[in-house]
Amino acid sequence: MRPTFEHLGARLQFSEGALRALYLLSKSRFELPRRYCSAHILLKTAQEARRVIQRLAQGENFADLAKELSQDPGSRAVGGSLGCEPRGTYVAPFERALLGLKPGEVTKTPVQTEYGFHVIQLLRVEPPGLQPFAEARGSLLTSLRDQALQSLLTSVVQRTPIRLFPENL
Repeated sequence: MRPTFEHLGARLQFSEGALRALYLLSKSRFELPRRYCSAHILLKTAQEARRVIQRLAQGENFADLAKELSQDPGSRAVGGSLGCEPRGTYVAPFERALLGLKPGEVTKTPVQTEYGFHVIQLLRVEPPGLQPFAEARGSLLTSLRDQALQSLLTSVVQRTPIRLFPENL
């Protein structure tokens, strides 16, 4: 059986100390911007959105209403959660409304975008920081393996005489 790049890559091993050192030396790769954790309920009309806002004011649960009413198939099943994203992720009207909220607040009026009418909740704001080593470890390993295999390939190519005969192509 002839070794493949995947086979060679799988045989490469890097010490935990080397990975941690690389992580510390390349911190800028793992910087995280301020992220806004939010949820929304997407509706077809402003009237539907106003009714949802009223129901929320009466104490109904945001996630339950999102599961029941939201037209967004991507977030509906998870209670409207959009996760935590940096500025510049969402369309302008949505983002303006989101940035105008305090953690725990819900928009008081429907927010119209090309997708429909949104009721938005800002859950929390995560400050800028650094991706933890445990989360960065996988991409560090991949990067080191790729670099090692590229170095090996370059070394083999430099030592192997290659002659091209373009006239035979």
